Amino acid sequence: MKKTFSEFMTAFSSVTLPRIWAATRAGMQTSMVRNVTGGVVITVAALFVVFGVANAGKPTAPISAVKSPIPSPISVVLDCDDPPNYNPTCRTTATTTGAAYLYSYFYIDWRYRGPANRDYPTVCSTYYLRDGVHSARVRAVDTQRNSANVGPAYVIHCDRFGPVVYSYLYYGRYWRVYITPVAYDYGSGVDLSSRTLTVDGNDFPWQRYTDACVEMGLTRGYHSLVLSASDNAGHTTTSRTRWFYCPQPR
Repeated sequence: MKKTFSEFMTAFSSVTLPRIWAATRAGMQTSMVRNVTGGVVITVAALFVVFGVANAGKPTAPISAVKSPIPSPISVVLDCDDPPNYNPTCRTTATTTGAAYLYSYFYIDWRYRGPANRDYPTVCSTYYLRDGVHSARVRAVDTQRNSANVGPAYVIHCDRFGPVVYSYLYYGRYWRVYITPVAYDYGSGVDLSSRTLTVDGNDFPWQRYTDACVEMGLTRGYHSLVLSASDNAGHTTTSRTRWFYCPQPR
């Protein structure tokens, strides 16, 4: 007589499984299996103990960097003039209290410029550095592999050129003249009090004009525009003369 799958599983559970469980219990009572089982239990317990001991010594917060207790016999110094000197002299020193031979290096913008224990005057013009801020570094190392370093630090401020000065000048509707003066400097910055805007030799406020002919009260005809500004290093730039035309006053 055929049996369904559920009837087969019910018969298997009631007859076969109890026999398998009885055989397993009998096997566990042998000395060999007891030793193996006990070894596994002891090994797992030992792992838990070791894990606990290992974690007990771990810090709960990050460890700060520890400085080496062994001081270096080498000392280096970098000293560049501060603004308002925008073409500074850099003084470099590298000394050692040891007997080993000392090598020293001076860098500007990651380029080697010479050894230490020298003064480097007017570094901006000597090395043709662009206007702005530049990095300097002094490094020394001896034949016993002791070393010392300072930098790179942005301590060189250069300003060899005057500010950039120009104007936006164009015509709008009804012959309106638009003038926007511009002056900027990447080195020391523009001295705002030095900015001048002149039309036909007469000074006018440094500002944007949306109808220059009317706002400045100019007559019909051509007029000249000149801008000038100085930076905080004392350089002055004067723009080229620009001409514009004013129509009949409205």
